[in-house]
Amino acid sequence: MSPRSEDNHATRDRVWRRGVAWAVAGLLLPGGVLPGCQTRTPQTRHGIESGVPTAEPVRVDPAFERDWQRVRSASDQDPGGAAVVAAADQLLARDPPTNLRLAAVQAKVGHAYINGADDAAIRMADEMLASLDAAGGARRVLEPKEFGMVVQLQRLRALARARGGDPQLALSELKALLENGQIPEMDWIAASAMAHERAGQQADATLAYARWRERASDDSAAALYCERKIARLARGLDANALEGLARRVPGTNAGACLLTRAGHRAATDAPDWVNACATHFEAASIGVLLPRSGRFAALADEQLAAVQAGVRVLARRSGDSDWAVLWEDTGSDPAKTRTAARRLLERGASIIVGPISPDGITAAADTVAGAAELVIPGEGREKIRGVAPTLEARGQALAGLAQARGLVDVVLLRPPTVYGRRVADGIQSKLDLLPSKSLKILEYPPSTTSFKKILEPAMSALRSGSSVLIIADRVARMELVVRQLGRDGVTVDRPGAPGLIVMTTGEGVSARDLGRGHEILDGVYVAPAAWPSPEAADFAAEYLAMIGEPPGDQAWLVWRALVAAWTDVPTGGDAAQHAQPQAAVLRVERGRLVPTEITPATETPAASEAARVRPPE
Repeated sequence: MSPRSEDNHATRDRVWRRGVAWAVAGLLLPGGVLPGCQTRTPQTRHGIESGVPTAEPVRVDPAFERDWQRVRSASDQDPGGAAVVAAADQLLARDPPTNLRLAAVQAKVGHAYINGADDAAIRMADEMLASLDAAGGARRVLEPKEFGMVVQLQRLRALARARGGDPQLALSELKALLENGQIPEMDWIAASAMAHERAGQQADATLAYARWRERASDDSAAALYCERKIARLARGLDANALEGLARRVPGTNAGACLLTRAGHRAATDAPDWVNACATHFEAASIGVLLPRSGRFAALADEQLAAVQAGVRVLARRSGDSDWAVLWEDTGSDPAKTRTAARRLLERGASIIVGPISPDGITAAADTVAGAAELVIPGEGREKIRGVAPTLEARGQALAGLAQARGLVDVVLLRPPTVYGRRVADGIQSKLDLLPSKSLKILEYPPSTTSFKKILEPAMSALRSGSSVLIIADRVARMELVVRQLGRDGVTVDRPGAPGLIVMTTGEGVSARDLGRGHEILDGVYVAPAAWPSPEAADFAAEYLAMIGEPPGDQAWLVWRALVAAWTDVPTGGDAAQHAQPQAAVLRVERGRLVPTEITPATETPAASEAARVRPPE
């Protein structure tokens, strides 16, 4: 690459870091979230044409003129601002005529879309369009020149679906809009790229991002966004597949990019970005944002080993070994986390795994702002992707298994902490559906090492044969409880040896906690944050070879975060785009965790497919 090309690329990197949040969250903003007037000119954001001229209400009832003008003025000033919703709600509260109600709802849908609330945008659009159908159809209740408002609402809904709703339905709606000339080709391509990717259609998504990149301004955030997506999605596509995609767009720079990626020589006059399709971002980097100092430092070695083992396995599965692992220490300080996140971005990380502390997660998310794929090796939150089931879900799973075993009474042993209360909330939410069940909660200080007096109030119930004991804590503390039960003559239920069914959330569970010397735990049921899974046997073997012991739950969490980021398949966290990870219940058997009937699949479909087709090792 020439010095000039390197300078251009450095400039694009700076643009990327400044503009990526808008590029991803508001990229496909239609020109004017209100029904734009016929004379409104198309606008451009990040190289994407926006603004199909649409109709406004033709007739505005004088009684509503002032309220309508407030909505229009607020939208013109800032379509994503709070004033839009306030003005629209004020108009809607007065039960306006249908055309003004449609215009006000469209303003709110546009506001929701701009602010990334795709679920809300889809819901409001669906409700408005359904009400028009119930009234006999839009053409019956609107002036002919106002029908463009309906088209604009349909277009907004399709864009919201592409980014955060049902991707297959989005593709169908986008196709219909394009065939009817109701969406600019650029918006169709960009939205289709996102929808194909979210639907797991890797080849179609790669082609769509290449077409999008061809039309994007070179120095825009969208251009760099597309380049990174092309490099990411093209991994695993062989030369034949890339050449086949290129034949669908002959004579275009998008096709030239894909051919270059497949190993063909680019034309001498090809744009820099086409040449970069073969070389730039080829060496992708995974950033590790986890603690090597501070109160969480004890987890660092296990997590780093999991990253190294996981990258090796995923590289073998995809046939792509050109990955680098970059580590930055977050400590236990949000300020240090922000600095570490910035360093990873500057070093070229395209995927960031971590951090783990609650305040660190917030700091990292604010710093990364979409410039890299951020996946938390733990529970997600709001728009941040995580790979662990929630504590509430784990409590529900344990209570569900107790129900399946026909047990009437649940005794919960917990510390009086947020952790213990959240597990209790999950158990109670399950028992609320079963009025005949009861929950007895025993609390103990987090420093407790002797449980004889703690257990005394529940011993008669625990000996009754109709109760289950659930312990919301780490495995080591759960073992202290089990040993105390043994001293009191109560044994854990095992195959062929009936006893008390004991369950735990088993935080931090590892092979070290369950192996030699811990045989007393055989038969205990565990609902961990992460657990061994058959489709990841190659990861477990790689980790074992490196460390000398099987992975624990922290290593499994890191593995799942890597799978989620590598395959770019939603797994959790963002309520609009990601399914919540399911909880599992496993049983301790001879020092291992073995599946029960409440053990769902853990990896994404894409990862499982990769496991099936990976080349021989």
